[in-house]
Amino acid sequence: MKTKQRFTMAILALGMLTLLSISVKADPLTLTLTNPNQIGTVGSTLTFAGSVTNVAVPAVQIVSSQITFNDGGGTLLFDDSPFISNFLFQTVAPGATLGPLDMFTVEILAGAAPGTYSGVFSILYDNGTNTLETNLFTFSVTVQPTGAPIPEPTTILLLGSGLTGIASLVRRRKRNAAAMLKQ
Repeated sequence: MKTKQRFTMAILALGMLTLLSISVKADPLTLTLTNPNQIGTVGSTLTFAGSVTNVAVPAVQIVSSQITFNDGGGTLLFDDSPFISNFLFQTVAPGATLGPLDMFTVEILAGAAPGTYSGVFSILYDNGTNTLETNLFTFSVTVQPTGAPIPEPTTILLLGSGLTGIASLVRRRKRNAAAMLKQ
């Protein structure tokens, strides 16, 4: 009886794997943003660059892009003209990569509230069967408060070494003053 149950379970598992493998569709085009999470202040323009790689057969043609973006109530301006110039209507052969090239920019306008805003950038392409496919990639823009610069590591190191020097000078003066009082 146990052998019959094991055989039945094995047949069911094999059937499920077959059904799953039929329904799985590999996406031949992969999008990679080289800098998906950026930080800026009001007045700055952030440039997002990326690459598109065709990992399968056939060659594909890039036909459009789409964006879904939390624009901070209209205070973040999205511009995909770099994508139009660098990627639109380009054909990517199997195994080939297009990029890294600029894809889009986000300008942080006056009135942008500090915080992190997220978006999804997608590429529509024709895989040779007149079917438009899509490839999604998430990105984020963090708006820093104005007047709160992002400290550089060397600035912090310089400040720390200066404070250490001042502390050792104060300690030496106290030690010398104590030694002179003992005399």
